[in-house]
Amino acid sequence: MTSLISRDLKIFGNELQIVTHGELVVEGIVTGDILAKDVQIGSEAVVTGLVNARMVTVAGTVSGSIRAEKITLTKTAKVDAELHQNSLVIEEGAKFEGKSRHDDDAAALLPNLERAAE
Repeated sequence: MTSLISRDLKIFGNELQIVTHGELVVEGIVTGDILAKDVQIGSEAVVTGLVNARMVTVAGTVSGSIRAEKITLTKTAKVDAELHQNSLVIEEGAKFEGKSRHDDDAAALLPNLERAAE
């Protein structure tokens, strides 16, 4: 199942967590943490906080941290974050500031969606 945070939606909150067992597509603005199976951040989206998923694809702007088995920064991505990943793809044109840390234990990077949903 895919959930959508549309272009006209802005979500703000202290200690906010968005949790889904499926895929999340973000086209709007989120200030808070995102925990999902897979996350796609659209070219006009802005996310500030933690993004934690199995696979994260960024075409928009992210500030904070990303934890995922695989992270892809597309050519339109603007990322100022700490990345924790097992696999990293950075397309030509992507803007990345921060740190990247490789983790051989991909399972340790996955979000605990059951605990987060409590």
